[in-house]
Amino acid sequence: MILLCGYFTILILATLFLVPLLFAAACRLLKTDETIKFRVYFKTGLYLLFAGFAGSCLAAFIVMGLKALDVKIGWLETPLHFLFWIGLGIWIVSKNLKWNWMIGILTLVGFIVIFILSLFPVRGAVGFFAKLYSVPSGAMEDTLQVGDLVLADQLYYGHSFFNKTSRYFASHKPCEGEIVIFRYPLDTSHNFVKRCVGTPGDVVLYKNKVLYLNGVRQNEPYVKHTDSMVEAPGSDAGFNPPSVIGPGSPLADGSKTSRDNFGPVTVQPGHYFMMGDNRDNSLDSRYWGELDEKLILGKATCVFFRKTEDKVIYQPLP
Repeated sequence: MILLCGYFTILILATLFLVPLLFAAACRLLKTDETIKFRVYFKTGLYLLFAGFAGSCLAAFIVMGLKALDVKIGWLETPLHFLFWIGLGIWIVSKNLKWNWMIGILTLVGFIVIFILSLFPVRGAVGFFAKLYSVPSGAMEDTLQVGDLVLADQLYYGHSFFNKTSRYFASHKPCEGEIVIFRYPLDTSHNFVKRCVGTPGDVVLYKNKVLYLNGVRQNEPYVKHTDSMVEAPGSDAGFNPPSVIGPGSPLADGSKTSRDNFGPVTVQPGHYFMMGDNRDNSLDSRYWGELDEKLILGKATCVFFRKTEDKVIYQPLP
């Protein structure tokens, strides 16, 4: 919860400072009016940000009222929010900068461009500490659902710059049972989310759908099985796509392993063994091998938003 509050606090404060600052700097560089001081431009930019929030709230109340009266507005809902912001923005520019409405419109358009461009450095700076990720598949069901927005602590495991360096600023290393977000080893343009089940030096054995770590059977109440059939070693049935078998996979050497039976394998230094909670439908370390720690992005801390009928907002993860 602290990370979530900190994430949005930094995001809001960075936006409140950077956008008005760039707006004021642009107005002074363009020499729109030499008599207007820098702080007046800055204050106007700040007011325009609040106008966007106020306009959205006002439009939301109107939309709610119309819906209560069974008035269908359809696609007009989004433009309505934007129109209220435009109206308030023109009024603010005209009042603070004493410009006519035409100059006010042009100024507001410039502010919107600056606002959009400012999101990139703000997002990058905030993303160094925390970031929201969308769950791409059902491999972590029922813990995570497809489309869940998950907040990751980006500093928990430290940073590997460009996924090439050692990890810096790390306060922890991944432990068994933690949910980790990382770059897919066979295609780093995609992000995956799995549970860590093995750390460097651990001996991992998966026998008849049961996980053993260093010879000890693991208690995994979060695991889900959708297929009652147990694949025998060497079986080609079930979820075993050869096109995604990586060179580090237990399946790559042609050994008698399968989805439900593989190992034992010893996790090498600097790597982790990852598996999805939905064990029968998860593309994980059984297929592409152990995860290099350089590809780790962060620790999943909570489900920030789940688009279901009950609209889950903030659900901590173990």
